[in-house]
Amino acid sequence: WKPDADGGCEGLCPKVNVALGLAAPPDGVTNPAGALVLVGGQGPSGPLDDIWRYEEQATWNPPPSVAPGAIGPWPSGWRLIGTLPGAGEGLTDAGRMQVGKTLWLVGGRSAAGPTMGVVRVDLEKGTAERIASAGGTMPAARVNPAVTYDTAFRRLVVFGGVDAAGRGLTDLWAFDIVTATWSMLATECRGDGCPQAT
Repeated sequence: WKPDADGGCEGLCPKVNVALGLAAPPDGVTNPAGALVLVGGQGPSGPLDDIWRYEEQATWNPPPSVAPGAIGPWPSGWRLIGTLPGAGEGLTDAGRMQVGKTLWLVGGRSAAGPTMGVVRVDLEKGTAERIASAGGTMPAARVNPAVTYDTAFRRLVVFGGVDAAGRGLTDLWAFDIVTATWSMLATECRGDGCPQAT
């Protein structure tokens, strides 16, 4: 999706049905109520590399297209804020975790197939960068791993996913966001008493 000259997206903007607060603020002052960020995904011709932001601008002045008597607020809608690095390879089905104002994407599928890359996205600026591993052993490429953040050790913890052969994985890894290094926390678990592959 690429925006046209007037900021639209040639009828291809992502569609979202966001429930907006409809009660008028008692003091008449409004503040932005938040945003939704859409990163990559699957398009008609493969993985996408764009980053979109849907902002709810709390405006109580109705736009011209709104019927008289309608109650706001009215959102400003979608705008393209960036692209993922990687020469148009795109990214879909990545594990994801928000830490503060940063979205971490782990693994997923690019146009070249499953990956185990790590991408850091600044949610305010829309900038994204691939984080190169500082060396050592890395997990196998995978799509849809489960990801969480370990605040005590400042690391992403990554479980499972599906490998290039379609096999569910049950290994557990950590990615240190300060040193950009991977470490295995638990090998593949097999048999009874193992968590189900994600």
